Amino acid sequence: LQRLRNVKMGSVHYVFPSATHTRFSHCLGTCHITQLVLERLKADASLDVTSEDVVCVSIAALCHDIGHGPYSHLYDGPFMAALGRKGEWTHEMGSKALLRRVFCNPKVETALREYLGGSDDERYKRNLEFIIEMISPLEKMLGPAGEWLPVGRPIAKSFLYDIVSNVHDGLDVDKFDYILRDAKMSGFGIRFNEDSLLRVINSIRVLPCPRLGIRRICFASKTADELLALSDSRHVLHARVYQHKTVILIDAMIVKAFIAAEPFLSFRNKKGENFPLSKIFEDYDVFCSIDDSVLQMISSSTHPDLEKARGYLQDIAERNLARRVAYVECSPNQNEKLRDIGKQCYKVAQHIQEQLVEESKTQGVTDDDVYVI
Repeated sequence: LQRLRNVKMGSVHYVFPSATHTRFSHCLGTCHITQLVLERLKADASLDVTSEDVVCVSIAALCHDIGHGPYSHLYDGPFMAALGRKGEWTHEMGSKALLRRVFCNPKVETALREYLGGSDDERYKRNLEFIIEMISPLEKMLGPAGEWLPVGRPIAKSFLYDIVSNVHDGLDVDKFDYILRDAKMSGFGIRFNEDSLLRVINSIRVLPCPRLGIRRICFASKTADELLALSDSRHVLHARVYQHKTVILIDAMIVKAFIAAEPFLSFRNKKGENFPLSKIFEDYDVFCSIDDSVLQMISSSTHPDLEKARGYLQDIAERNLARRVAYVECSPNQNEKLRDIGKQCYKVAQHIQEQLVEESKTQGVTDDDVYVI
């Protein structure tokens, strides 16, 4: 978890200088909001929220992002996609693997057993599995015959899986924290605020969901404005911060730096085996030693093979950035038709890139000078 002190929330801080907050502070905030939600749920005795439930959900909230690589989503998103390996590994997979690794530590086990089952091995293991399940819960929790699939908690406590990572509607403590934190640190005023959050939490009820056949966390209709404000705020942050034209350009430049360094930059484990940046997750001892400082490692290197990678980072530092010459907006995730449109737009952009490079060869323009993002 301490490693996350050196893993920022992407490259936003290059454009919004005050947004230097890290995954560490986000995880702490997520855990704090989780405590507020659990207090609300515990007030309803019929839900039977136990102290073990509280500890498990709190640990899941605190550790939900420990699997993030350098520069957070940039690593398992654009970087892996650029290598043609999108989906091969995700930060959720990393978080689960690291948690299993932590749980094997004898000191950690001794401490956890005091709260999660004591000498009852079956109970203890079930609690650990519950923590891991909450990192990325199953989208369908009922099997073909209507059987309950998760093993950490019985179906009567299905609502607990909505707290950290809500796969059904996205209303979870992770989103509550990052929207409030990112807006504050980026300097953007949004409709959703701390008072909105408390009002939403205080309205929580657990009700059966006829469509899914399980009990879920629900919110009172009187908080509809607050929930709409949350959605609006998320849209504002994506449009004006996360997808800011300079942010996504710098993202692309960092990815190019990573790719340029990939054949020449490796990290050695205790056995003497070397792992390139794109495969550090194959050894979690190596993974835990890598954070955002990898950029400084590249920048400060004098190795000639890293000259190209250093060039990208130097351009970022000197603000020698490409200018946008064309922009097409679409929503490729809504349905198949729009996904096809998105693919077509990308192909058009690639064609434009090829033409620009071809027509500007006499001026020394290369593929590296034109970005399709």
